[in-house]
Amino acid sequence: MTTALCNTLERTRTPTHAELLTGLRGELRSGGFDQVPSLTSSQRFDPNKPFSLCDHIEGNSNQLLGRHFRKRKHPQRANLLQGGLGDMLMEGAIGFMVADMAGDALGGLLMGGGDDGGLFEADGGDDGGDFFGDDW
Repeated sequence: MTTALCNTLERTRTPTHAELLTGLRGELRSGGFDQVPSLTSSQRFDPNKPFSLCDHIEGNSNQLLGRHFRKRKHPQRANLLQGGLGDMLMEGAIGFMVADMAGDALGGLLMGGGDDGGLFEADGGDDGGDFFGDDW
């Protein structure tokens, strides 16, 4: 069917709708096909109007047939971060942050942290060495 359409449009550059259907039927018959192309529409149009895939497009003027667009609003979903789940996630995040800070403070006390600076020379510490010390 696609080849027949292309061949028909190559022979006649601007056929009318009626000429296009007649050309398609003849092309398919000459190829030995039994298919019968047809054209349907939800509203009246002039079959002698030129056929074009891009130009001469008309909107639906039939009030009884055709596609009607009505925007339907779906019920809004509840925000998952409000209420029980959100509260639980927030408390967990705060717990992780507090535990991390407490771990840093406790690690500093247990590992001999003090006022001698940091791990790097810019912090007033040694030359950067290993995290666990030069012996590690």
